[in-house]
Amino acid sequence: MLRPRPLAALSAFAVALATVDARAQTAPGGFQLDRYQVPMQANDGFWTERASTTPHLRVGAVLALGYQRSPLTVRRTDSGDETATLVGNDLRGHAALSLGLFDRAQVGVALPVVVFTDGSTPQPSGGAGPTSFAIGDLRIDLRIRLIGDNTGQGFRLATASSVFLPTGNRAAYASDGWVTGNMRLLAEYELPGGVRADLNVGVWYRPTLTFTEPYAYTVDDELFARTAITAPITRDRTLLATVEVAGATALAYAPGAFTRYYSHLEAMLGAKYITDSSVFIGLAAGAGFTSGVGTPDARVILLLGRGYADTAPHLPRPGDDDRDGVVNQDDACPRTSMGPHPDPDRRGCPSLDDDRDGYINQLDNCPTRAAGAHPDLDRVGCPLLDGDGDGVFDARDVCPALAQGAHPDPERLGCPARDDDDDGVPDATDACPAVAAGDRADLDRPGCPDADRDHDAVPNASDACPDEPGEANADASTNGCPRWVRLRAGEIALLAPIAFAPRGDALAPRALPLLQEVARVILAHPEVRQVRVEVHGDGRSDSAARRAECVRAWLIGHGVGEDRVTALADAVVPRARGPRVELVVVDPAPLARGGGTAPQGGP
Repeated sequence: MLRPRPLAALSAFAVALATVDARAQTAPGGFQLDRYQVPMQANDGFWTERASTTPHLRVGAVLALGYQRSPLTVRRTDSGDETATLVGNDLRGHAALSLGLFDRAQVGVALPVVVFTDGSTPQPSGGAGPTSFAIGDLRIDLRIRLIGDNTGQGFRLATASSVFLPTGNRAAYASDGWVTGNMRLLAEYELPGGVRADLNVGVWYRPTLTFTEPYAYTVDDELFARTAITAPITRDRTLLATVEVAGATALAYAPGAFTRYYSHLEAMLGAKYITDSSVFIGLAAGAGFTSGVGTPDARVILLLGRGYADTAPHLPRPGDDDRDGVVNQDDACPRTSMGPHPDPDRRGCPSLDDDRDGYINQLDNCPTRAAGAHPDLDRVGCPLLDGDGDGVFDARDVCPALAQGAHPDPERLGCPARDDDDDGVPDATDACPAVAAGDRADLDRPGCPDADRDHDAVPNASDACPDEPGEANADASTNGCPRWVRLRAGEIALLAPIAFAPRGDALAPRALPLLQEVARVILAHPEVRQVRVEVHGDGRSDSAARRAECVRAWLIGHGVGEDRVTALADAVVPRARGPRVELVVVDPAPLARGGGTAPQGGP
């Protein structure tokens, strides 16, 4: 059933054209299937229109070739949800011309041509399959810019109207067989850098076409919208990328509004290249997401057009590669823009900023040192000073030449906590702030020396040998000292000889207490890392070597590590009554040996 509808909401010129009576178009067939409408100027998107217009009395031209796959899939009325693809492959060409008027308006005409289309049979009203090589409806278009300049950044708003004259072939799905039209509101916003957003919203007035046998679908008035985001890919903006989304839904046929079978939604991704002569070459591809009439499974568009530089993306000025207003032949830095602070000595170059802190050298008090995150407000381009590197800037640091360290003074910003005895324990926690803890600190009293460093039960205050474990006795000069051993520079002095068994190399029983003191001294002094046992003999036998090794073995057997004691017997003492034992401190290396010859009396 065909129901005419007046075009009440179109612009004045559209209403005038609507007086053409096309109700005689009653031939069986289809309707205007292709939703793609070629843009009137090459500066538009592939589908979405901009709010700009062609310059006054300038002519724009666009040629497009569009392919769509399965744009018409409908349900059969005699088999429930079973569908049939009435149009499978559809290839159409489009041509458009536009003329600018007064830099405010634009008129244009466009004509589609069906190159090839195929599909299944039977078709609506018992017709045959789609017809190829057919003319589509002639489109007459008017666009008027309402807000904004024709070029440049910012917001623009325009209104546009189209009238479609029924010059096309319904059997080829290229015409509704009636005068139709649409009205659109075009909005555009261009950001710095050439990024642009466009939005089109409109109403398409068309006759109501209802098909019931053997397929059920209705074509009627629609509400539609298109949007696009366009951004330059290259610095000179000669290559653009765009993402476009188009959608529509039933307006007059209420049951179909916003339903899958009566709504259209598809998206495209494309790119355009712009030559120096403002020729636009573009390719886009996309897919549909609903089952509405005219929504293809896939769509591809190839576009060729002639635009104008004053409405095209802003191309760089010829001969000025860095676009700073100084032509290359006069530009000392043709690849680098001079920016807001040009160098007075080098035309076309930016002022130098050696430390890259944002302050040019001419204004920077510290041109080789960046201002950093904490700039000095009194010295432009300089960082705040922190001479001791403790994180407290000198202007607030009470001790600018001394780092506060791990224990800062809570009362003096930037200073370390006081440590009067210089033992590494801050006075605030030092139990003995006037006495250094020394190498052997008291574990129970922080910052204090050990009260009995050699752990011989004789307090340091009364211990004549506080670093050598000994025995308590009434003689203050020897109280707490070893009985037969003294640790001196470079040696462990023996106050009695180490006795061996007669005519043998074994230790005599009376030597064991002396050796026990030797072992205690070595173990009490971890700083003595190695001791050498030297046995000096008369050279007439190898007894000295065996006895040296015997002493070493005894010390190792009583807790002295093997790496801390060695043996040596290479010295000869003329007319010696027997081998003599000495204990030499090898590590740390001795400065000089103190003391005299060990007494020969035994324990």
